Amino acid sequence: MKMKIFKFDKNSIRRLLYRSFDGELNPEEKTRLEQALEESKELKEEYNAIKEIRETLVQADDLQFSPAFPDKVLARWAGRQQMAAYSNLFSEYLARLFLKVVYLGGAAIVLLLIINILIGDVLSSEEILFTSDSVYETILHLPLF
Repeated sequence: MKMKIFKFDKNSIRRLLYRSFDGELNPEEKTRLEQALEESKELKEEYNAIKEIRETLVQADDLQFSPAFPDKVLARWAGRQQMAAYSNLFSEYLARLFLKVVYLGGAAIVLLLIINILIGDVLSSEEILFTSDSVYETILHLPLF
């Protein structure tokens, strides 16, 4: 009897591999799978791993959850909900704090403008923030900007 040599596509062979566990393959598919298993070490390892897992599951047919399992799941879920609530509270606190900083910064700028208008008659960058242009040039030439 002459054996056919098949070219295989990894995905189609993998589908055959999984189908071989769940149902019967026709003779041509069976031959393709056997040939692929002989040629590919990786596929053979995957086949053995699947086979071992399936045998373990069949042997462990009487696996059951403990009576306290639902309570443990609900307790863990409640703990995560509480953590999420704390996280939301913290982010709200940071948002309020940032808003206060923005308001204070805006008030400080307005106050500096009012003082500058009352003291002098010209609004220049030097007079608004009580600094000289050399300070601005130094800041602009920092490697951060």
